[in-house]
Amino acid sequence: MKFAWLAPDDRSSDIIAYAIQIKTASGTLAEDTTYCDGSQAAVVDAQYCLVPMATLRAAPYSLEYGDLVVAIVGA
Repeated sequence: MKFAWLAPDDRSSDIIAYAIQIKTASGTLAEDTTYCDGSQAAVVDAQYCLVPMATLRAAPYSLEYGDLVVAIVGA
């Protein structure tokens, strides 16, 4: 699954990291630092990350086929 976002107004300050949280089946938010680490320069520059569906189906996300996938990105 591709999670992509637009850069917010940086108010003339460099954005050095994003907090990327994915909603779990139970409704809580969790970060995936393996595939979607918002502190990595490559993710910050690209403004997207790719998380395998197998990862989203496993703990801690435990999403089922057909579930809505929700992510929250903050700078």
